[in-house]
Amino acid sequence: MKDPLFFAYSLFVKNPERVETIMMLMALCLLVYNLGQRQLRISIKDGKSYS
Repeated sequence: MKDPLFFAYSLFVKNPERVETIMMLMALCLLVYNLGQRQLRISIKDGKSYS
């Protein structure tokens, strides 16, 4: 998590609980993003207008 690719070093992560919290938030964000993308792909496949 402290790799510069994750940009966690800018959050001043000093204790393990904060690292775990950041990882959990990242996983939750990816889950929500994935669900939205799945819904969009299904609606495009069915030919429905997404608005």
